[in-house]
Amino acid sequence: MSHYKLGITLLSLLLLSSCFITSNLDTWKLVEADYLSENAEEFQEMCLIQKTIDEKYPVTNKLYPIYKGDNFHDFPNLITLKNIVKPASTKWVKKKADKNCLSADPEECLVWCLIEDPAKYQTLKIVLDTSLTSSYKMELIDPNFENNDDYEIWKQVICPSEITEDLIGNIQTTLKNKGLYLKEATYELDEQTQIAIYDFQEANGLSKGYLDFETLKALDLNY
Repeated sequence: MSHYKLGITLLSLLLLSSCFITSNLDTWKLVEADYLSENAEEFQEMCLIQKTIDEKYPVTNKLYPIYKGDNFHDFPNLITLKNIVKPASTKWVKKKADKNCLSADPEECLVWCLIEDPAKYQTLKIVLDTSLTSSYKMELIDPNFENNDDYEIWKQVICPSEITEDLIGNIQTTLKNKGLYLKEATYELDEQTQIAIYDFQEANGLSKGYLDFETLKALDLNY
């Protein structure tokens, strides 16, 4: 199993050079981490995006490949289901003492406070392609597992630090040949380029709002 250095930072896509400023984008969270592959001596950067799909993932009475590992590099191959074990609620607890209390018994000086008790979840990670990892076990999902009305998926994207001027220039030239980008190449990920990428993604049924490997493949560009 690959070892990786956790240094995960959740960032808003709107703060990154790889984000698009076009409206009506898919809502994703970007996760960056360094991982160490089995055949490498140095940590390598990897960027994933996480999205919540607002629909229920169909669970039936069959065996599923349930992920048992913890390798960040496997995440693009997983679907994460959540089961609410205990709903969120509020409860009364004795907390801070009343400073004006004159009782000799400290217990009598405590005041009741209403606090939030967060929901507790059980999670399952289902492997999408078992040929890409051995860290799974075929299992039946417990019939009492009532998965939420949404689930999470991950995709690997090009890290902002890897979006070079040459790559942007090639994207602009390709989009210009397709009639989506009307200027000469600027080698900058400017607003017109972002809009052209977004339009290309939308026209080709691709996920929108970030630069990923599927988009480069559809543009017939190597990375």
